[in-house]
Amino acid sequence: MGYNKKMLSRRNENKKLDFVYILRTDPRFYKNDDIKYSLRSLDKNFKGKGKVFIVGGRPNWINVNTVTHIYAEDKERNKLVNAINKILIACKDKRISEDFILMNDDFLFLKETDDIKNYNIGTIEEMKRTHRTKGGYYYKAICDTLEILQSKNMSTISYETHYPIIINKNNFIEIIKETGKIAYLFRSFYGNRYIKESKKIKDFKVFNHNQFFKGKEREFMSLSDEIEKYPSMKEWYSNIFKEKSKYERKLSKVLITTRDIKINDKIYVKGSRVDIKLEKKEIKDLGIIEVLSQI
Repeated sequence: MGYNKKMLSRRNENKKLDFVYILRTDPRFYKNDDIKYSLRSLDKNFKGKGKVFIVGGRPNWINVNTVTHIYAEDKERNKLVNAINKILIACKDKRISEDFILMNDDFLFLKETDDIKNYNIGTIEEMKRTHRTKGGYYYKAICDTLEILQSKNMSTISYETHYPIIINKNNFIEIIKETGKIAYLFRSFYGNRYIKESKKIKDFKVFNHNQFFKGKEREFMSLSDEIEKYPSMKEWYSNIFKEKSKYERKLSKVLITTRDIKINDKIYVKGSRVDIKLEKKEIKDLGIIEVLSQI
């Protein structure tokens, strides 16, 4: 089935859609905190949202009271297949809404919104023709997706816009049953099967200064790994989204004893929390340390 603004608005009146992020298990792949800024942009600019889920790994600063984490390993060498496995896990989780919004960790909502639009970037034939290297796993995925769609006499629109897409659980499960867990462009197959109308736009992904400065004026942005080479880019979006979101742990300093001590006739055993106010000299003399703890 297709989605448009009116349909989504009616759906939101009844139930808010949940957001699902898929993350690699290896923490090296989210060390740049892209997902932190993505969540801040979601918290700030998306109105009427449901719950937030992360399938895969989990950064240690995530607030487990506001984000539900579902652990899933990266068992395959191809990240597209790993992504499909994680989405299937989300589709089978009863806590997640029947229709949910699929996110990447580098997605930023730059302007206030309450809906997800249907966008495309042209055709998969165009993706194949303009691919820079004509090689690698992604080029193969483009070719395989095109072949599958053509074999089924389906349209070949590319939904690889680096923008959120609304996934219906049953529909996604059905397309994977149809195609199998293969390394292909599952967003485009899903879109060509179920999205009736979409608007052609330029890809939201930014790779360089020129794309970045043009992209700042748009409603949405997707960050590439290349931005790490340009400190001014990260400075810009980290300043816009400098306020912590409700999805991050709130930390406060607490006093912890390193040995058994007695204060005002009260015994504090080693490792316990000291709940009274002390001067800096007292803290030092008593062998107490300050640590950050979630509140």
